Amino acid sequence: SNINCFNLIFKSCDINFIDNSDYILLNDKTPTHLNTHGTFSYLDITFCSSSIANLAEWKTENNLCGSDHFPIIISLFRCSIDSTGFRPKFRIQDANWQKYRENCVNFDMARPINANINKESANISKIILESANISIPQTNRNTVYRVPWWNSNLECLKSEKNRAWNLFKRNMSDTNLINYKKANAKYKREIKLSKRNSLINLTSSINPLTPVEKIWNNIKSLIG
Repeated sequence: SNINCFNLIFKSCDINFIDNSDYILLNDKTPTHLNTHGTFSYLDITFCSSSIANLAEWKTENNLCGSDHFPIIISLFRCSIDSTGFRPKFRIQDANWQKYRENCVNFDMARPINANINKESANISKIILESANISIPQTNRNTVYRVPWWNSNLECLKSEKNRAWNLFKRNMSDTNLINYKKANAKYKREIKLSKRNSLINLTSSINPLTPVEKIWNNIKSLIG
């Protein structure tokens, strides 16, 4: 489908595949995987069709979120409206035009001219949008979903894990890597335990007289 993006983990990749297909590689130079010995690699590769490449934004989370692969976030601007009709807009009055011009030049130099006119058009649009995303603030509305299994202990463990991760990024030593892995394992273990207890509490409160609406509301609350 022309509207689908997909992630692939390649062991090997023919470089000619990209040139001979209608797909465009969205990755930048950001690593996507933390190796066992504390080094980074670029395993996860994301392609999309040229018809939507100019609408796509690709980035990785700064935090591993408990995995050894960085979460990849792909945004399609045309699909960014939530259920209430909210659409992010560029705040032109707050734009940094000097930074915008510099980013346009840098992104343009990083992308060689493509003989395929559709790909070249997509690249130009992508350069403009990427530069705007970096240089021009957008309106936003933060929505916070509360789940019954989250608690203050998990909040503290999350902070400890993030501190260990930030320390490892500043000093990529074996000791800091081990400390991060320990903090991350403890955090994941406590999340699993808290979710299990929350599920037990939910199911134990259900009986033949429980209204269906309440059951579904509890389920939605449990999954956030």
